[in-house]
Amino acid sequence: MLNKFTSAFGVSGFEDEVREIIINQNKDKCTSYEIDNLGNVIFYKKGTKGYHNKIMLTAHMDEVGFSVKNINDDGTLDFLQVGMTGTVLPSKRVLVGKNR
Repeated sequence: MLNKFTSAFGVSGFEDEVREIIINQNKDKCTSYEIDNLGNVIFYKKGTKGYHNKIMLTAHMDEVGFSVKNINDDGTLDFLQVGMTGTVLPSKRVLVGKNR
């Protein structure tokens, strides 16, 4: 499961692949789920004891990424940052285009 999550493409604004993994991993464990207007997945699980306490667990689905700003004459790429700071990206593989 960890390999699925860490290998999935999930740059900010393109979290569909991560969202599907989350849904497939959890839909049978919960009473129901919904996807809100922002693309967040919200799972509901009814308790069995009749308590009215609520618990919320949250996590990010997206990851830091880049958008290609320019393809230079020498084949190198100029990037625009998408998401948080790029300081977490040294030696990270960069996937380009829809077909990666």
